[in-house]
Formats: sequence, structure tokens, C-alpha cells
Amino acid sequence: MIVRHKLYCGFMLAIAAFGLCDREVRAQTSGVLQPAAEAGSATDAQSRYDRALAGVQGDMGNPAMSFELAEAATQSGNVRAAIAALESVLLIDPTLSNIKLELGVLYLRAGSPAIAKRFIDEALSDPAAPADVRARAKEYADLASVQSRPWSVTGDVYAGLRYETNANGATKNSSIGFIGSNNTPLIGTIDPSSKGQEDISAVFNARSRIAYDLGLQSGSSIVANLGYSTSKYFKRTDLNLDILNVDLGPSLVFGGEGEANWIARPYVSGALVYRDQNFYQSDTGLGLSVSGPIGGGFGFTGDVSARYLDYQETSLYPVNDRKDGWSYDAAPGLSYAVSPSLLLQANLLVGRVDARAESESYWQKGIRASVVQGFANPFGFDTPAWTGTLSGGYRNLDYDAPDRVFSLREAQNDDRYDIGLSLQMPFRTNLALVGDVRYTRSISNYDLYDYDNFATSLGLAVKF
Repeated sequence: MIVRHKLYCGFMLAIAAFGLCDREVRAQTSGVLQPAAEAGSATDAQSRYDRALAGVQGDMGNPAMSFELAEAATQSGNVRAAIAALESVLLIDPTLSNIKLELGVLYLRAGSPAIAKRFIDEALSDPAAPADVRARAKEYADLASVQSRPWSVTGDVYAGLRYETNANGATKNSSIGFIGSNNTPLIGTIDPSSKGQEDISAVFNARSRIAYDLGLQSGSSIVANLGYSTSKYFKRTDLNLDILNVDLGPSLVFGGEGEANWIARPYVSGALVYRDQNFYQSDTGLGLSVSGPIGGGFGFTGDVSARYLDYQETSLYPVNDRKDGWSYDAAPGLSYAVSPSLLLQANLLVGRVDARAESESYWQKGIRASVVQGFANPFGFDTPAWTGTLSGGYRNLDYDAPDRVFSLREAQNDDRYDIGLSLQMPFRTNLALVGDVRYTRSISNYDLYDYDNFATSLGLAVKF
């Protein structure tokens, strides 16, 4: 029974080290948080936009003015208004390459890469365009070309090392209570190899997102997510874990061009799990995820899913198929952007596992919360903002019936707590050093599942 918890915790540690984190990170911003020094109020952003618009209207051919308008529009959320203003300028003078360039940039940010490419190409092909305009046009031309293609592939790769004080998630006690063959409660001595043990593991994770643009003005697409994670332990090779997962479904965008949109994504999913190179578990299912802004800096994320878990009998786990059954999960969450550099998040979790054996069936409920802070490189180097995340969570697992190996009357009930701190230290926009420390405590009425674990990891993450 240790396996069912270790598998979950190992998978979550792998994802956390990858810098992805499950639903929690999906609730985070789609981009990099800004340093605190860059944070500004909505009033300041609107004032900057108004000044920039007046500047363009007063000096239409000035590239610095048009650039400032594009940046101010993005900061204030007035992308559509800025597009309309710059298009009006082009009606007055259609030869202004700087205006065409910034229109292209704004259309890119509004999610219309085909229109953006047309304006950027026109600016780039203008022999009279100023040198700084041509330089920026070249910079955005490739991006517009890539984004205007119907297919896109993005992803992440992480590789690192992880140390754990209790890698197998087992009790450190020397003895536990159990039920003897004549239903008599007994105290037994635990084999030293079954007690909690420290270990180091090499961790590798890869994720790819393949999207096909449906050609709709909203930006809706068909999305396939592919993922692979592995942990290879130096001593306890029986804990080695390989997970391959995939999900497929449409990403449906609702909202106007240039606005903050709601996204709904129904999907089908599947996963294969191997332990120590032996086929351990598969699952197939379906779900629905929803995310979008509520207003006032608040955002909502939600995910519901139903999966069938199919466990395999092995020589090490001969009755593993007792855990076969359906798993149902719901995870609503809220986020609040305190500033461009500070994000607060909270997620609830409610779940049910209906396994073949009553002693393997349970309800679970829990909560997770995190604080995500972006800040400038503390050593003064010119790099993207660093990101620190403080997170913690609680889960309760309440089983339906006693496991007669440990009790005749009392079903297992576990309380799980964890707290962690992670730090992403980018060298470039696509390369970062990622560090993570985390403490987990499991309090159980079954001695075997009463344990704690401290884990720390360090690795490199690459985006493509």
C-alpha cells in the first residue's frame, strides 16, 4: 500500500521539479512575472497610454512615439483601442513604416498573427524605413511567420538531481501493529529494507504541446499535450519510476480580440506507468478544464476528470489489481494578481476512488495555496526576472473499509501536509536553473503509513 502513495508523491515531485506543477501552475500567469520595480497601478498605465496616444497624433512619423504607444497599450489593456488609433493614422499617411510595424506588433499581441505578418512585412520591405524600425521589424518578422502557421510545437525539458531523506515514503519505526492469522492483534518487527531510507535520484522530465490553429478569429485550436517523466534512484532501484502521459482536445477561446479571454478545453487522456522497468499501471479518461479572468485582478481555474485506473499484477505486487477502478476529481481554484510581480493562488481538491477492493477505495479532499513572486536578478545581471514560489497543501484520505492486514475494525485515514519553496533562476528566456526544497508529513492511524520526508532538487530547465 506504500506504493499507491509513493507513486503519487513521486509523480508530483517530478512535475514540481520540472517547473510545471499540475493544476497549480496552470493557474499561474502565461508569461514571466515582472520584477517588483516594474509594477504599476492601473491609473499609471492608463495615463501612460493617453500620453503615448497624444504623442503619436502629434508626431506620426516618430518611431519612438509609435513604439511607446504599443508598449503602453499592452500594459494598460488598450490593445484594440491602440490598433484603431494607428489604423486611423495610416489612413492619413499610408507610407509610415513605423506605424505599420507597431500595428503588426499589436496584432501579434491580440492573437492575429496573419494580419500582423502583413503589416510587419510591409514595414520591412519599405526602403525608406529608419534603421531602428527595420531592426525591430526583422525581430518580429520570424515570430509573426511562426505564429501565422496553423501548426505550432512548444515544450520544456528538465534534468536534475533530487535528494530525499525518506525516498520510499515508509515509517522509520522499528515495529508496527498488524493482525495475525487467528485475527489476533500483534506487534511485528519491520525488515530494515522496508523502513524509510534516504536516497538520491536522477530526474528527467519532458513536455511538448502540439497545437493546430482552427483559423477562427478567437484563436481556438486543437491541442495535444505529451509528457514523459522518469526518476532513477541510486540505491533503491525498485522505486524507479517512468510515466508517459498524453491528452488531446480542443482549446476553445471565448472573448473579443485583444481582450482577456476565457478558455474551455474538453479532453481525453491516457497514461502508462512503469516501476523498475515493469509495467505497473495504466489509466484512460476524460475531463474538462476552464480558465479565465473574473475581474479586479482575480482569475478562475477549474478541472474535472474521470479516469479508469488499471493496475497490473507483478511478482513484487501480486494483488495490485485490487486497486483497479474509477477515479473522479474536481479542482476549482482562484488566483489574484496583486501586482505584475506578485500572484496569489488557492485550489480546492475533491476526489473519489472506487476500487475493486473496499479497503483500496477512498474519498479525498484537500487544499493548496501558493505565493508567486517575481523579482530582478539579485546579482545585477541582465537576465529575465527570477521567480520564487512558496507553496503548501493539505490532503485527507478516508478509506471505506479496514485493511485486514492492519486492523479488523478501523479503516485507514491519512492526513498529508506539505510545504515547499522553489526558485527559478533564468539565464535566458529559454534556459533556467531550478531549485526546490519540500517537506512532507503523513499522519496515519496505520503505523506503516506514518512518515515524513524532506526533499531537495536542483536542475536545468530548457524551453523550446
